[in-house]
Order: sequence, then structure tokens, then C-alpha cells
Amino acid sequence: MRGYGRSALPGDALFSPADDLAALLSYLGIAHAHVLGLSRGGVVAIDFALMYPQVTDTLIVADTALREFPFKAFGEFTEAVKSAAAGAGIDAARQRWQQGALFVPAREQPRVAARLAQMVGDYSGWHWLHQEPVRVLQPPPTGAACNARYADAGDRWRTRPARVPGDCRSRTSARSPCKQGRDTRSWAYVQHGRSCVLQRAGAGVPCGTRLSG
Repeated sequence: MRGYGRSALPGDALFSPADDLAALLSYLGIAHAHVLGLSRGGVVAIDFALMYPQVTDTLIVADTALREFPFKAFGEFTEAVKSAAAGAGIDAARQRWQQGALFVPAREQPRVAARLAQMVGDYSGWHWLHQEPVRVLQPPPTGAACNARYADAGDRWRTRPARVPGDCRSRTSARSPCKQGRDTRSWAYVQHGRSCVLQRAGAGVPCGTRLSG
């Protein structure tokens, strides 16, 4: 994603991370794919699946949210990090970020904690000091309009509405009330969707975690 890792920083023009992913797959000659996203990457993965259902074989997200339906506690945390970046500098913001409650499981594992520290240390902090010019995804259509829009996706994505609590995290079962959020009346379109709760996953899957089923 723009501004992370070795990717270029965002410019002034509006852009869509989902479009960036589609362009990358096209460049690599990949006609369709299993799309997996963790944390903010999960937000992009959901957007991508909604915008490019004909390219998406499977959508897998972990410890994520829905764009425009922010997780309140995380929003307060990121604002504190941004304040630290603006007032005390990027190094202070990096330290504040790693001290967040979301990273408790990661900090309990030396190997994961070391990797996290390296990743945060390499991050430019651009998003803490700038407003990212991301183009907002238009809400997906429903009913007949939805079926018409996704007709070319074929059997891969037969659309059906599934209500999803926008603020539920990986520690919360989709079959139970979302304790950390509220009913945001958000919608996703999935085929044969299921949830898998990863205990103590926090903002990252612990090393050695195995998924079954």
C-alpha cells in the first residue's frame, strides 16, 4: 500500500488502494486470486472484493474493520499517535504505537515483538502527519441492481446480503453480539462465508497459530 514498506508515498491526487491492487494483479497477469488481508490490509481486501468480484475467488480477512465504520477505541488510539507525531516527533509516535493495547499479544512473544519493532522502525510515519487522499468506496447496490452489477462474476460470487457488525474484531465471534462495537448496519456480499475466531490474536496472528475446519 502507498506509504508503507517500500511503496511510494501518496501524492495529492485521489486514489483507491483496491484499484492499486487490481492494477498490480493485472500487471502480473493474474486473472483471479484468493485475497487475504490483515488489519488495514483487510479493509483494502473487502473494498477489492466489492469492486472486483470477478477477480476474487476467496476473501479472507483477519483483525480488520470496514471502511467508513471506524473502530472507536482504535480511532482514539490513532489520534493519540498522531498527536505524538505532531508534537514530539515520529520516533515518539513509533514508541506510542508499539505500546498500544492492540499489540499486547505481539509484545508477549519475543520473535513477533522484534519483528514488529523493525516494521514500525522502518515506517516513515507519513500517515500520522498527513491526510491520505483515498477515494471513498461507493456503497454496494442491493437487490436486482446488485445482481446485475455482479452478473459477470459467475458462480464464484453469487451475491447474497450478510449483515456484519462493522466493529467486530478477531477476538469476537460473528455469531455473538459485538462487544466492542455497535450495530453499524453495514453490509457485505459474500458466498458461503464463515468466521474463524483466533483467540488472543490482537492486531496480528501469533506465530504458530493453526487454523482448522
